[in-house]
Amino acid sequence: MKRMRPLLLTLSILTGLVVGFGGRGALTPPIDRPAEMIALFETYCLPLKTTSDFVPPEGLRFERVGLIADEKRWLDHKSLANVVLEDWGECRVSDIMMQLTKTEQEELERLVSEMVAEQLPELSAAPMVGLEHWDLARAWWHDPQGANQWGVSLVRAGSAFFFDPSTNLRFVSPSRFGS
Repeated sequence: MKRMRPLLLTLSILTGLVVGFGGRGALTPPIDRPAEMIALFETYCLPLKTTSDFVPPEGLRFERVGLIADEKRWLDHKSLANVVLEDWGECRVSDIMMQLTKTEQEELERLVSEMVAEQLPELSAAPMVGLEHWDLARAWWHDPQGANQWGVSLVRAGSAFFFDPSTNLRFVSPSRFGS
C-alpha cells in the first residue's frame, strides 16, 4: 500500500501538468501576427513621416537584440517580429525570427494595402524594378523620382534564395532624402 502512494502522487502530478498545459493553450488566444506587425509599423515607423524622433520600443514585451552595440533592433515577444531603425531614415518590421505562414503572408499583404490606402493616400503604387522574381515586391511612393520621395515597401525574397527569406515591411522617411 505504501508503494502505491508515490505512484499515485506521480500520476496526479503528471495529470495536472498535462491538463494545465492543455488548458493554457485552449485559454490563450492565438496571436494575429500580421495585425501585430501592422500595429508595430504604425506605432514605431509611421511617426517618422513627420518627425525624426524615433521612440524605441520599451517594456517586457520587447528585447533589444542588436548584434552591434549601437544597432537599433528590437524583438517583440508577442508577435516574434523585429522592429529595426536604420540611421539613414528607414524603419522596418520583419518576421526574420519566425517567418509568417503562407496564410499570414497573404493577410499581411492585404492589411498593408488597406493601411496605405487609408493612412497614406498620398502614396501611389510603384514597380520594384529588379525584384520581379521575388515572392513579394510591392511599393507605394510619394514623388518616386523627385527630391521629396518617401514611401512604404513590402518585400520577401523567397525560399529560392540562399539569403534572408523573411518578409520586410519598410518605411522610408522623407528625411532620408533631405525633405
